[in-house]
Amino acid sequence: MGEVVELGVVTSIPVPSEKILQKALDRGVTDVVVIGYDPEGGFYFAASDPDGGNVLWLLELAKRKLFQCADEMGEPDDHSA
Repeated sequence: MGEVVELGVVTSIPVPSEKILQKALDRGVTDVVVIGYDPEGGFYFAASDPDGGNVLWLLELAKRKLFQCADEMGEPDDHSA
């Protein structure tokens, strides 16, 4: 069998949670915010930093990166009104 190579590109294919969490551990990420759904569909949230302001700052940085990624991928703007 051949070696499986990870491309490291942005994709629209879902990635298993375990893989995302392991990559964060492998990178030595120190401050984390985990947001998701449990198997029953309930909301889950946890953060390593107890300071809500720092957590909100991380969330806003993530939101900015997400918007930048969408812009780079050429996602259409919803300004059709």
